[in-house]
This record gives sequence, structure tokens and C-alpha cells, in this order.
Amino acid sequence: MNLKNKFKAVHRGELSAKLLRKCAIKTKLIGKKFKTPKEINFTYQNFFTNEINGDLSFLEIVPDFSNYNLMGEKYNLFIYEFEDNSKSSKWFDLELPKDIDVKIIWEINRLQFLPTMAVDFLKTKDTKILNRITSIIKEWDSKNPYDVGINWYSNLEVAIRSISLLLTYILLYDHYDHIKSKEIEELIFKHGYHVYKDINYTEKCIPNNHLIGETTALYILGNIFESPESKKWINKSKVILNDYIEHLRDDGTYKEASLSYHRFVLQMYLLVYLFAIKFQDNFIENPLTNKLVKAYIFLKSIEKPDGSFPQFGDWDDGVYYKLNNEPIENYKYFVDTLGYIVGNNDEKNLEVEILEQLFGNIKIGESYKNNFDFNNVYKLFEIGKYGVYKDNNIYLFINNQEQIFHSHADGLSIELSLNGKNILIDSGTYNYNLDKELRQYFRSTRAHNTVYLGLDQSTQIGSFRWIDQPKTYLKKLEDTIGFEGVIKYKNKSMHKRKVIIENNIINIEDEVYSKRNYIEINFHFSTERQIQLINKDKIEIDGDIKIQIISNKEFDTKLEESYYSSSYNKIQKRKNLKVIAKTKNQKFTTKIIF
Repeated sequence: MNLKNKFKAVHRGELSAKLLRKCAIKTKLIGKKFKTPKEINFTYQNFFTNEINGDLSFLEIVPDFSNYNLMGEKYNLFIYEFEDNSKSSKWFDLELPKDIDVKIIWEINRLQFLPTMAVDFLKTKDTKILNRITSIIKEWDSKNPYDVGINWYSNLEVAIRSISLLLTYILLYDHYDHIKSKEIEELIFKHGYHVYKDINYTEKCIPNNHLIGETTALYILGNIFESPESKKWINKSKVILNDYIEHLRDDGTYKEASLSYHRFVLQMYLLVYLFAIKFQDNFIENPLTNKLVKAYIFLKSIEKPDGSFPQFGDWDDGVYYKLNNEPIENYKYFVDTLGYIVGNNDEKNLEVEILEQLFGNIKIGESYKNNFDFNNVYKLFEIGKYGVYKDNNIYLFINNQEQIFHSHADGLSIELSLNGKNILIDSGTYNYNLDKELRQYFRSTRAHNTVYLGLDQSTQIGSFRWIDQPKTYLKKLEDTIGFEGVIKYKNKSMHKRKVIIENNIINIEDEVYSKRNYIEINFHFSTERQIQLINKDKIEIDGDIKIQIISNKEFDTKLEESYYSSSYNKIQKRKNLKVIAKTKNQKFTTKIIF
């Protein structure tokens, strides 16, 4: 990789922070910084005095903890044994493994199944479950001593696990004495201690969801544990949480240009909001309430007819906390929870029930209740640069978002459903670590329903960064229903796209100028669809939807296989229509007739 490009991709202050980190490791000074305090003095403050003892009959579906699904892997949580890292090196002396996906390792060690097991115990009162929860915590602690091994390597993972442990502890606090142990409190406190020690590094090097997630944990733990250190945790976290709330934009979108990470960060701020009310601390209540309402409007607006959502940006099924028995990939469940909180609906799901028993009334207030018809939407989200149209027959989503952090190079890509059937869909993400070429592919312009001009719209740097981002805009059409957007590349290439909706026809008009003398349009179809190439300008979908391609110059088409990932670590083949022209200038009209 070009050293100049690497330099262009770094954040302000990142180089100096990484240099200092390397020096500290080499001189062994880092060991002093992260040394476990000789005396751990803290008091656990129980803000949750009311035990959850209500009717839990609403928990109709009990998770199968003997066959627990996580990131495509199955675990029997009643007999699962964690890897013993007790003889490993300190985390700062480790290198991440290159032949396995470290995310899979970290995911099980987030312990996010524990609160769900706790909820199951609260319903069943089965002491077998309670005893297993206790044994899991003790086993994990013994096999992962403070700052030893891979599970202390990522500060965000430490923060997420601290929340899993804390929620479990809160849920079970009033039930059995053996769960109310100093050892568990000390384990949670050590997590907070570690997070604070490394927060400045995150602030310089990973100023995105990592920083928000870590400071969320610091804020909560700083208030839960009264100690000489906790005031510092609170003060640091408040500053950052206030500053980074702007990542939740005023039009309801999210800065990292990933819907999966949008949920991730909303969960963080939602916990901050709820715990702050519990702590009688309104430092963030006023600016956050409006953000949550706007986020709900955005998410509900882009929901597809089948209850799914467009998969733009990295889609890795990550959550900050889990209190329900639904699969992680069920995005709608979270949106329904958020809808209850902002006052749009009164229907309670399991997560809402648990949150209300913990925090009391979690509704923001009736003043925020909206009267949107989310079945009929024609809306532009100007800051994020997303457009959506949907009625009884059509669902159309288009984006021209900023390409940053967890985004993909997918400007002016569209997703389309007709008469309740998914037609054009996003490619997804697949995996971050196992296959470099596939990681690059799923992020690339070619993997999306847009125009490819011989190079990605932005330049990929590593697995998560971008440089040379294009200039973009997106607007509603004035004289008809639809959207218009433009991408201006750094090399002076240009792509202009209009999407026009006319009764039973979707017109996609592409005007292209390419400096590389190459133009390619990709249409990636849902795995559910049957695609037939009639001739080079006519395609048939399921025998009743037709696509016609018109151009002012010669072109070729071919139907080929492309990759699709419905969730993290899953991959399958589907059909892709590729339209190819070897000219610098060309106009295309793609008519989708249904």
C-alpha cells in the first residue's frame, strides 16, 4: 500500500498516539500504565432496588441455549468452555491472529447472551440457569485475568462486555446471594478501569463508534461504582458523549454511513439516556431526545414492505447490548423498541418490558408522537443523502452518502422492491478478516447497484478507511416523482443518475463521463428472483417483470454470478446483470416495467 495514501487516511493526532504506544510497549512502560491497582476501593451503588418480579409470560419463545446461534456458529452454552488465556501474554504484547476471524472470538466473549439467560431465569426460576450464569462468569474471569490475552486487546470489546456483566448483575441482584458477590463487582470495575486507561488512545485513533461505546461504558460504570477513579470516568465520558452526539445527524441519519452501525450507536446513546435519568443527571437528555425521534423517523421511513432494511455500509450484526430473545439480525425489533420510546406506538415487546421494569417509564413523551404514514413515503434525508419512495406497490431506496469509516463505495446505488418482492438488493458485508479480496469486493463500487468507471468511487485503505472521496449530492426531482444525484470523482470522471417513478415503470437514467474509457453498470438481484437474459437489451424477472436497456451508443450485457451476504460470515451466489460500454461518454436508460 502506498505510504502517502496511508498517511492521508490517518486521523488527527493518530500518528503521534501510535508512536507513543509503540515506544511504551518497547520500553515496557505500558505495563505500568495498565497495572492492576494494588488496592481496589469502590462501592457498588444499587440504583435498581426493585426486583423484576412481574408477570413474564410474554416471554413465549425461550432461546435454545443448548443450540445458541452467534455469527453463524452454534454454541451449547450449558457446556461451552472458554479458551484458557491465563497463560497468554499481556494484551499489548500480542499480535492479532491472521488465520482466524478475531471478531468471532470477540463476539462470544462479549457475553451478550448472559442478560438473555438472566431474563430466562426470571421467567422460569430454574436454578440450573442461575447457577450456569454464575459459573460462566467465574470461568471467564479465571481464564481471562485482568489485561491478559486477546479478550483485553480491544478497548471496545472490554466496554461491551462490562455492559453485559452489569446488566446481568442488575437483573439478578435481588434473587440469590451468591450472585451478589464482591468478585463479580470487582470484575466489572476492572473493566471500567481498563477502558479509562486506554480511552485517550481511542480518542486519537478510532474516533467513531469505538469511542462512543467506550465512553458509554465509562459514564455508566463511573456512576455505578463510587471510587477515587470514578469521577474521572464520568467527567471524561460526558465531554466525549456531548461532542459525538453530532454523529447522530439532525435528519435522523448517522455519520458512519452504515445502517448496522447506526443501530449500534443508537443503542449506546439509548443506554446513556436511560441510565442518566436513573442517575438523575440530565446532561444529555435535551439534545438526545430530538436525535432519537429523528432517527426513528428515518429508520421507519426506509423499512421495506417485508420488514427488512437496506443493507448499506458494513453490516456485521453487532449490538451493544441484548435483552431479548430475537436473532441479532432482526433489525426491525430494535426499530419497534425505539418507536415505543419516542411515543410512536404503545405496543411493548420483550425488550421494552425489561427496560421499563428496570428504568420505569421509558417513553420520551406524547409531545413527540408523530402522525407519519410510514406505508406511503416520499422523502429526502438531505444531510445523510438518502432518498426513499414507497407505496403499496413500490419500494425504492437510493443513497449518495459520505464514504467514511464503515461505509461502502456505493454512491447512487439503489434497492428496489416491487409488489412486495425484493428485486435489487445490496451485497452486504460477509467478513472483515478472513479473505482480503472478498473484503475489498463487498466494499467496492462493483458490488453495488450503481455505475462503475474502472475504479472505486473512493480509494480503500485497509479494511475500514477511505481516501479520495468524491463530491456528491442528491435531491428530489421537481417536476416528477423521483431523485437525482451526481458523483464527481477526484479524477474528474462524473456520474449523474435520475430515478423516475411513473405508474408501473421505474426509469433509471445514467449519464456518464469516464476518464478511464470504461463504463459498467451493475444490477444485483435478490437471491429469490429468477432472471432470464432474453437478449442484450431485454431481461425478464420471474416471468412478469421486464427490464429494457436503451443507450445512445453500443453496449454489451451479460448475466453472471455475484456474491451476497445476508448477515455476517454468511455468503451465497446470486445473479448480477452487467451492462458494459467502452467509451468515455455514454447515456443509458434502464426501464423496469412491472
